[in-house]
Amino acid sequence: MISFEFGELYFEGSLALGTMNPGICINEDLALDVFNACLEHFQQLPFAYIAIRTASYSVDPLVYNTLSRLQNFMAMAVVVTSEIGLSSTTVEQEFLQKPFKAFTSLLEAKKWALEVLQ
Repeated sequence: MISFEFGELYFEGSLALGTMNPGICINEDLALDVFNACLEHFQQLPFAYIAIRTASYSVDPLVYNTLSRLQNFMAMAVVVTSEIGLSSTTVEQEFLQKPFKAFTSLLEAKKWALEVLQ
């Protein structure tokens, strides 16, 4: 596991799973901290990122323009626990040029991400 001031990141096979602290705003600098750790871990291997949103925080959707250019970042899943969280992913989805899907179950998110990676 990798700990940041703003959250945690851990790896399971070809998946990166992130949990961010409540109230944080994920801007490009913070997102690049997370994804640089992913790139260091996975090297050139394809991977999917799963955001586990048990806490309320915001994401600058312009972050996804940068992340879309990462060659081996293949897909993103978001696990939410509320209707508000689910609706915010609709906006985010418009900015990421990779497969993106929201779930209410971590198990379903992992299953989907692994299917995308095949």
